[in-house]
Amino acid sequence: MRLLLQHRRFLSTMPGMNTRKYGLPLSSRIFAAGIGAFRACPRRLRGAGLIACLLLAGLGVARAQEQLPRENALKGAFIVSLNLKEMLNTPIPTDPDVKRPVAVGHEGHGGMVLPEAKLSAETFAKAGKDVTPVGQLWMLKLVPISDGQPLPTSKLRVVHVKSEDNEADVVCCALGVRKDADGGLELLIYGKDKEPVLRVPLKALSAPQENPIEMSAEARDNSGLVTLKLVGKYQASFTVTEPF
Repeated sequence: MRLLLQHRRFLSTMPGMNTRKYGLPLSSRIFAAGIGAFRACPRRLRGAGLIACLLLAGLGVARAQEQLPRENALKGAFIVSLNLKEMLNTPIPTDPDVKRPVAVGHEGHGGMVLPEAKLSAETFAKAGKDVTPVGQLWMLKLVPISDGQPLPTSKLRVVHVKSEDNEADVVCCALGVRKDADGGLELLIYGKDKEPVLRVPLKALSAPQENPIEMSAEARDNSGLVTLKLVGKYQASFTVTEPF
């Protein structure tokens, strides 16, 4: 219900998309909000689906480390949230805030992070041995690396996202935090199961940031280094690559 209300508030702020004026089904109105970005994509990219076009929009002139414009990230977030059942079917309960996405991309690959609703510094201050959700990580044509090897997609949640007649397969990882055996905080990245596929130590950070979770990526030869900064207090880095 909260996500549906966010959909309506978001659409009401977009030119020509007043939800009181339009009698279209909600999914159709959200698709209409993103169709302009799809039409702007080169024809050779359209077969990859609307999600791919949204993640790749503007990358022709962007450097590898640059984030996508907020408008593009918002459209991508709302489109992946059209299938709420799949979006929320994570191994740990998650309640992502689709109004605060951050997305990055490079050469046909993309990533987007959605913070948990009401994520704050207090979330981490109160973290204990039990897992506390902090958000979701969505990846296009990318998987995390664990012990030097790409994680097989059989261990990950691969969500088939559709919008009208356009579609794409994307990896959706729940994110959590808890204290490790030594009392330090670690970021947990989940695949299909209730045990995380990756554990990343959180390093202390003290810097203001605009979004609850900021995301950056540094392209390497055959991989990319992803860094997540959380509420201006912590950061975690891990490596991703193409699925095999």
